[in-house]
Amino acid sequence: VWFSNRRAKWRREEKLRTQRRDN
Repeated sequence: VWFSNRRAKWRREEKLRTQRRDN
């Protein structure tokens, strides 16, 4: 379940990046 945690972290960072770009 290491990939799940890593994926969640990446997705979380990507979401922040997308929001910042959209904003």
